[in-house]
Amino acid sequence: MSTDEMWAGGHPAYLDMDPGQDDVWALATALGVLQVLGVTTVAGNHTVDNTYRNAVNVLDVFGRNDIPVHRGCAAPLWHPLVTAPEIHGQTGLDGYAFPTREVTVADVHAVEWLASQLCSLSRSVSVIATGPLTNVAALLIGHPSVKPHLSGITVMGGSLSGGNVTPHAEFNFYVDPDAADWVMGSGVPIKMVGLDVTRQATVTRAEVEERLGSSSREAARMLVALFRFYARRHPDPHHPFPLHDVLAVAADVKPDLFEWRSIPLTVVRCDPVRRGQSAMIEEATDRQPVDVAVQIDVLRFFDWFWEALRLSGL
Repeated sequence: MSTDEMWAGGHPAYLDMDPGQDDVWALATALGVLQVLGVTTVAGNHTVDNTYRNAVNVLDVFGRNDIPVHRGCAAPLWHPLVTAPEIHGQTGLDGYAFPTREVTVADVHAVEWLASQLCSLSRSVSVIATGPLTNVAALLIGHPSVKPHLSGITVMGGSLSGGNVTPHAEFNFYVDPDAADWVMGSGVPIKMVGLDVTRQATVTRAEVEERLGSSSREAARMLVALFRFYARRHPDPHHPFPLHDVLAVAADVKPDLFEWRSIPLTVVRCDPVRRGQSAMIEEATDRQPVDVAVQIDVLRFFDWFWEALRLSGL
């Protein structure tokens, strides 16, 4: 895949994230292939204070302090917050020693900032959401006038075939099922990349170290260190791990890497057993279908992935 082909998808986008180990890989690839207009952070993998600090710190390592970061919702719409320190550590990004410094929080809440930004643009742009959808739902609920300014929302979340936090639910949809259901039914064009597909594209610690371990760039050292922590659960360096959130960036930039199905979806909100389950609506409905990824061309994806990292400066 040529650099010209990569940059053919270099359109402007906002990233809504909860960094989190896999969010960092999504951010790294986005820096290479998108015009990242801003990053908004949400509580999910960790508290919003930590996800905000993590986003600022990662952009600093990449030398991209020009990208604004705004802190968003500290809890789901109506459920208590669930985090995942067992996966991401006590900071959300354990494994790499970021400089100890005071991180100034932007005055404007992420939802208000994103609404003002979208409405001020002369063209529609995409939002790529790789955490719980609390910020995105709050944006659409509180500022419905932004909808014409959104070319689409690409979501890493959900699953058509079982979950990773319960037998039914993927983590992001489980954390805030109300937000997920609202976004799925918002009428904005949605592309959803769930566990069905993210589990198809895996990478090993050995491959990450082979690709990036000899780089002199601090950002590469950071990614290797973070992946070593992420992969600590398995001693085999060739054990495969999914990089879930990266696939949302790929779906926004190169949707032809995927096979898609157009499906009207609902997300289970209140059932204590099935909370967060993304379910197809079988009966007639006026809910706009969601484009759901069901397959990925794994070889082409990894061509794209490693080239995107190279373009980000690694």
